[in-house]
Amino acid sequence: GSAARGERGAPRDARPRVTASVRRAAIPARRPAVLVKAETVETIAAYGGLPVGRPQDWMSTHTNEEFARSAIFGGAVNAGVATACYTAQWLDLVEQPGGLWHRGRLESRALAPVRAGDILQITGQVREEPGDDTVRVYEIVAINQAGVTAFRSVATVRSA
Repeated sequence: GSAARGERGAPRDARPRVTASVRRAAIPARRPAVLVKAETVETIAAYGGLPVGRPQDWMSTHTNEEFARSAIFGGAVNAGVATACYTAQWLDLVEQPGGLWHRGRLESRALAPVRAGDILQITGQVREEPGDDTVRVYEIVAINQAGVTAFRSVATVRSA
């Protein structure tokens, strides 16, 4: 028989299996949360192996350790889209899950590479902005075990 298929036709076992532990912290006006992600070789390879309609070797810095050592980061690193997804997962902890995908907006920037062995703490806070109370803007950061901010996102969600 054929393999079970998941999203976008990828075999289910090829999709990333990322686990998270959740710890509570203080975030004003919403359920407080810190999302902790432990990056592994397996999670990097899983995200790097997602089919995205690009040439077979385009993710070499994520899936080919030998090539990655000669590239800009000097070793395999996670795909930036993976860390962007981590920040969206954090947002689902403090907002209605999936709220970002209903007229929301996510702007993200990688600031440092995320490598196997890194432990990321993703947290955020609501920006104080006057005006429309149906719109909330969050500053979200992913900070590694060395205290380095690896990723920063700004998410806008609408409650109406």
